[in-house]
Amino acid sequence: MNCWSPINIMTAVVSTAVPAAPMQLLLPIAFVVSVGMAALGWLEDRLSAARLQTRGGTRPVTTESWMIHSRIVGLILLVMLLSEATAVLCGISVVAGVTLIVPLIAAAWLTVQSWRFGGPARYRLPGLLRRRAERFLLRVPTIRAEATVLGASGFMGVAIGNLLPATGLTPLIASLPPLTMPLLIPLLLIATGQLGLNPVAVVALVGAVVPDPSALGLPPAVLAFACMLGWGLGVTMTPMSSSAIITARWAEVSPWTVTTRWNAPFAASALLLAWVAIVAAFVLWPR
Repeated sequence: MNCWSPINIMTAVVSTAVPAAPMQLLLPIAFVVSVGMAALGWLEDRLSAARLQTRGGTRPVTTESWMIHSRIVGLILLVMLLSEATAVLCGISVVAGVTLIVPLIAAAWLTVQSWRFGGPARYRLPGLLRRRAERFLLRVPTIRAEATVLGASGFMGVAIGNLLPATGLTPLIASLPPLTMPLLIPLLLIATGQLGLNPVAVVALVGAVVPDPSALGLPPAVLAFACMLGWGLGVTMTPMSSSAIITARWAEVSPWTVTTRWNAPFAASALLLAWVAIVAAFVLWPR
């Protein structure tokens, strides 16, 4: 369920940074591109395993198939579809739709899990509520650093943006080709991720720098699309993410090794895919 919090945050920040972008259309398109990135990750894993065997290593043996991922993929699809349907039916933004739907699906998912694995029926719901309350009290103090970084990132992006003139930096970058900005955004998010900057601050700052993409001949949808894809790439490459730190701890290596060495081939291929998708969106999106 934790995967939905970043999705919700990303949707909220990008739609705020580029308010003219049609998020209801962009989210399904971005999901298709993310599936392509996942396929690249699978291919890289297969090639890495083959190289490991060539060097005398052994490939982990498992009886599980790729179908183990079908439930979480189905849940993410369900969140996306119900959020967009809620936004359309209720006349609200996609961000509000996601915020409304995610807690409901999370509660339903936890109830299903407790029903399947919670022991005798009369103890399932009380046991679920007790375990969740205990876990909440134990885990909340441990994430104070993450909460501080997230809140400070949002504040920093908005604060710096308010220091800029109403036109942002549009007069300074107006001479650049319109496609330059969206192509540079994934690189910017990858580079700032290496420094530990949260995408919340960077995307908010992009929105302040380019408050009116149309003035540069750039459709707002393309700018928002680039921010979404760049966000995913930046999180993949940053050594400060929880996934990189946990993986590094398991492998007994540094997080920098996990992200900048092991993940480099995938990141390069995913960046190329993102660029192709951004160029296609720029060419095909109606002006």
